[in-house]
Amino acid sequence: SSGQTMPPYMIPLCLIPFIIQASHSMGAQINETTIPEGSEINIAGPQSWVSPSGRFAFGFYPEGEGFSIGVWLVTDPSRFIMWTAFRNDPPVSGGSILLTAGGSLQWIPPNQGFQ
Repeated sequence: SSGQTMPPYMIPLCLIPFIIQASHSMGAQINETTIPEGSEINIAGPQSWVSPSGRFAFGFYPEGEGFSIGVWLVTDPSRFIMWTAFRNDPPVSGGSILLTAGGSLQWIPPNQGFQ
């Protein structure tokens, strides 16, 4: 880590074909119809949100020695990845994804706090 402060990255909502709600248990996924503003997923807590149909998930998934952020087909045992954020970059080591009050999704790198 170079110690430089990086801004949070915006994740296009048009790529997320669902709105869901995070669960309160580690790695668990709950199918709901809305995500309250201010909801967050991270590697240490709920890692993903699942679509109301239960077919797709959005969030962190294991990749190499870290995690990637993307959308995958939940019903596929091999976790078929439909879309990946920052696909040409190495996996992330942490951070969180926040649904802002304005309705945007932001990835906040580890140790950056809210920006």
